[in-house]
Amino acid sequence: MKRLLIAILLCLPMSAQAACTLLTTNVVFGIYNYSNFAPLDATGNIAVSCNGIAGQAISYTVAISSGSSGSFVSRKMISGRYAMNYNFYLNATHATVWGDGNVGTGILTDSYASVAGMNTRNYLIYGRIPSGQAVPPGAYSDSLVVTITY
Repeated sequence: MKRLLIAILLCLPMSAQAACTLLTTNVVFGIYNYSNFAPLDATGNIAVSCNGIAGQAISYTVAISSGSSGSFVSRKMISGRYAMNYNFYLNATHATVWGDGNVGTGILTDSYASVAGMNTRNYLIYGRIPSGQAVPPGAYSDSLVVTITY
């Protein structure tokens, strides 16, 4: 009886896992004026595409690294020896920093039943530069790693 049970278990089909990829568009803030009392906001996009079979459960998380500053408290864009604080958020209210789930940050989590073929979902990245930063003019930038786990 043990041999029969083992043979039956080995013949069961393995479940197919969806294959997912992501594509990002940069967050471009434009011109920052430190004398403006309002923060400077901008958005970018993360598109997650998963190839699945009809009805297949697809779930994933999307995390964003801290960037060159190594901190989620305030990410920093660099221009030469100068730095400008900024951050990315999960929603338009700028309540939760989009990070890796540590140090009070949140990650994007989504799940759904697939339709046959490629399923693409788009998520806005809400960026904000706080007001009142007296930094010299320049091209400020940072590089981040976006990670999808499925």
